[in-house]
Amino acid sequence: MRSFIMKKKNVNTPKPVGRLSFESEDHVLELKVQQKIFKTFQIDHSLSLLKNLSQRNEHRWNMAHNTVAPTPVSDVINATTASSSGCSENSESRSIIDETVPVLRQEVVENTFPTEAAEDMAHFAAVTTLDVNGGRDATRVNPEELNGKRVATKLNDYLYEIYKPENEPHLDILLFHGLKLENKANLHVSTWISGEMGEPHVWPKTWVVEDFPSARVLSVSYDSSIYQTAQEGRIDLHNAAEGLMYCLELEMNTSFRPLILVGHSFGGILIKQLCLHAFERQRLSQQGSLVRSLLERIRGIFFMGTPHRGMIHEGFEKLSGENAGPLIKHVRSLNEELARLHDRFDKLRIVYKWKISEIGELKETKWGVFQGVMVPEGSARYGDPFLTINADHDSLSKPAVKNSIIYAQLKSLIQRNSGRQVKSELFTSSFL
Repeated sequence: MRSFIMKKKNVNTPKPVGRLSFESEDHVLELKVQQKIFKTFQIDHSLSLLKNLSQRNEHRWNMAHNTVAPTPVSDVINATTASSSGCSENSESRSIIDETVPVLRQEVVENTFPTEAAEDMAHFAAVTTLDVNGGRDATRVNPEELNGKRVATKLNDYLYEIYKPENEPHLDILLFHGLKLENKANLHVSTWISGEMGEPHVWPKTWVVEDFPSARVLSVSYDSSIYQTAQEGRIDLHNAAEGLMYCLELEMNTSFRPLILVGHSFGGILIKQLCLHAFERQRLSQQGSLVRSLLERIRGIFFMGTPHRGMIHEGFEKLSGENAGPLIKHVRSLNEELARLHDRFDKLRIVYKWKISEIGELKETKWGVFQGVMVPEGSARYGDPFLTINADHDSLSKPAVKNSIIYAQLKSLIQRNSGRQVKSELFTSSFL
């Protein structure tokens, strides 16, 4: 399946195509559009045309793939896909927009989307049936809100607080999202949204807090884009771990509470790099006691589809192309750096006696031109216990119900390890 941008042609009956989205740093404006066309040209997933447009107009225009994510529709950029055989006037374009979703008033759209920008994109859209969105003149999307309720509070550049109990917490849970493969915003929240069986909710804030009311839940946010632009995809794995370590020291430097780490996909790789970075800081820094406390606090790590030995990467190579960000190299199969990282982390795990639990996917994931098991068992399996889940890669971090095997595994890990005694001795091992 490929995405298409349509050129205008005189057609009597406009056909619904999808949603065009304008995104800036602090809000997302959305509108429903109709195309009047059918002469097409194809673009690849790197969207170089739109990238060039964004550089000229200081805005990002996004057309995404055939994706309906279980996140608020305001956080997702939707478009129509058509078959790679091309379009004709008799072709059917399938809209993936829920017609009940409110959109913007027409005057807001006219003031926001300049005609020349549309012409640059060869995208002639007829805006139709625009309504007031919740009584507001424009859709202002707060990345820390869901269903009108605040679900996260920004603490610093890398950390968001999902939940904090009224009394002193007795446990910290730290969530790590994976790579940003598409134009999905706010992965520190959207990665953990479940809503298949009811109203969307951030399950670590509902289920985990219900079972562990004295737990504080934090979510990591980092630049995880696989595409390198002027704004995104600029840091490598070392940079991400270094920045996160600094922010964790600021936020947790007086805490000795047990710590559980949860990593989805590449988030698990970042967990391992963070631990190794902390160990190096412990050996070299005069403030080694602070980072040592972090290492000693870790009681358990939950890996969710983490590519310990790489991912199927041919699709990534084709879709990211020349715009590939520095994080891509860390998920290539048979990658030397990834293998060395795994070996060093495993030695550190043995020293600190961290407990590991892990799950992997069974179903294929469709993303762009790629379709297959994104992280095969041979890469996702760290050791035992390991469970293969009847889910695709994205769904591993979005359990549908509380009694799912995914949540049961995490709950068991927390229950078994949140009360272990904190070590006080200094590990001076130099085997790394």
